[in-house]
Amino acid sequence: MTNRKLVNIHVLGITDRDGEREEIETVSDGLMETETETGRVHLFYKEISENEGEELNVSVLFVFDPSGNAREGRILRSGIVKSEMLFIGDSETECIYRTPLGELGFEILTTSIDVSLNENGLKARLTYKLSSGGQLLSDAEVRIEANG
Repeated sequence: MTNRKLVNIHVLGITDRDGEREEIETVSDGLMETETETGRVHLFYKEISENEGEELNVSVLFVFDPSGNAREGRILRSGIVKSEMLFIGDSETECIYRTPLGELGFEILTTSIDVSLNENGLKARLTYKLSSGGQLLSDAEVRIEANG
């Protein structure tokens, strides 16, 4: 069974590079779908591309194991900028970031995926190390709250 509801989504991206902290915040209305049979929660919303000023479609997917713990997170952006970030606990994954000027490749080493669900929505925290070509770029985290 799939449950759908309108939610307000708040996303805070935090990077720490050589002691310099940067925060990027997005607030948007969106949709939350909960699939009880598959153990998946999907968020859909729109954001404005930071550098291009264009609207992006964003999809966030969390997959849970049978005991209810999040085992995977995925953030997909599509529009003038495209990216797919895959978060799997204690694993390194590759990400391609496509812009009108070209592609950039990154590695994501996920250190934790914490997701909690309640009757109002979802609260998630993804922590990871971002690198390129094996060179550490920053420690990072994404905090996501969806409330409806």
